[in-house]
Order: sequence, then C-alpha cells, then structure tokens
Amino acid sequence: MTNIMARIGSERDSTCLCMVGKNIQSLKSRLWEGIIPLSNQLWLEKGLNQPEYLDFTCQQLKAVIAVFQYLNEPTVRLYLRDTFNFIYDHGVALDTVFNKRRTGQSGKNPVSVAGLWTMYMTAHFEMMTERAHRWVTVHVNILRAPLLRALLEHRPPGDGGLLGQPDALRWKLADSLHILTEITANADFTIMIPMDGYKGCFTAPPRDGPAALHAVNLLTRSKAYHERLRLLTRAAILRHVTGPWRDLIPSSGGIM
Repeated sequence: MTNIMARIGSERDSTCLCMVGKNIQSLKSRLWEGIIPLSNQLWLEKGLNQPEYLDFTCQQLKAVIAVFQYLNEPTVRLYLRDTFNFIYDHGVALDTVFNKRRTGQSGKNPVSVAGLWTMYMTAHFEMMTERAHRWVTVHVNILRAPLLRALLEHRPPGDGGLLGQPDALRWKLADSLHILTEITANADFTIMIPMDGYKGCFTAPPRDGPAALHAVNLLTRSKAYHERLRLLTRAAILRHVTGPWRDLIPSSGGIM
C-alpha cells in the first residue's frame, strides 16, 4: 500500500510528474474530481450569460478544453498510463498476498485489487469527461439560442433576404455563432481520455462512428472529426437543396 500511495499525488515518484501552468492545474484539479468549473448561480452572478461578455465567456469554455488538450499531450498521456499501470502491478502483488492468506479459509473467495483499480479508474474517467463535456455543450447551447434569435430577427436597411449583403451586426452575430460552433467541435474530440494500453482494459466498449474518432492521438481524432463533419454537412445541404431552400441556393458548379 505504501508503494501505491507513493504513486498517487506524491512527489516521491518524480518519473511521471509534468510541469503545468497554474491556470491549467487549478481547473484540472476541479475537473479531475468531477466538479464543474462554475455553478449556474456563479455563472449568472458573473453575468456570463450577457451578450457583452461573450468573449470572456468563451474563454471560460475554452479553458475546459485546454485542460483536456493538456491531458492528451503525448508525454502527459504516457505518464498517466504508466502511473495507472504501476499501481495496477502493485495491486497484482497485493492480490497475491491477500489470496495466499485466504486460501483454504471457508467462504473466502479470491479478491482482485488490481481489477477493482481498473474498474474504478474507468468509471472515474467516464465521469469526469462526461461532466466536463456536458457543462461545455450545455452552456454553448444557452449562449447560441439568443444569437440565433437575434440573427433571424435582424433586418438591416435594404435587406435582401437570406442572400442579401450582411451588415456589421449580422457579421458579428455570425462570427459569434461560428466561435461557439468551434468550441463545440473542439469539445467533442478533445474531452476524452482513451485507455488504450491501460492494464486490465482489454476491450473498449463499442462506440458510434468511425474508429478514428476515438483514437488515442488527439490530432488523429481532430482530423477524423472534421472529415466526418464535412461529410455530414454536405449531406445536409443536399437534403435541403430539394426542400424549401432550393430557390435560394445558387448553382455550385460541381463543388459537391
């Protein structure tokens, strides 16, 4: 147990320690424990739901993604895996001692500390990533709704409809929506901790979409995500061409 505790939050095991900025470390500590960055009450008290603070609000959302970008850095990812595997090995050694003592004892089944360690960390990673991802996407949706409403209701002088020349306000609204879309995309492929190479994790649960969307390497996931997004976007455009937007979409000249 002494060896296990030395691996967890201890400077005695310097082989798997990384230098990290205080801004990342502070937020990482909260997210690691499954604590959301800001409560809804604090979010409202800071006025982060107000349009004039959108830039600052987006920084708060991007900070969560930055934590998982750090956790997915190759060196950090390797240290996380190695620390997990070291503790797993200590658990296997502990299991040997426990089960040797329990052999022959009536009603005593074998125990697996190593197996429990794998189960715990798998559930822990799922919990922390799910909560962080949900927090980001929920607040993106909250911010997006009034922007979409304002964009639909705005009618600049000499408005020519959907294909008319946009004015400064329409550009600003469109840019803000684009930023929120980027945040959602980055959250989708960044906020995860793949457990490939973690001892005791023999098979990954089946997931939707191409396997590359769940690759260990962050850049591979990013490339696969944007390729998938491009494919689905084109499919959606083609569906709308035969719908109510048919007369509003100019000929592409073979872009698709």
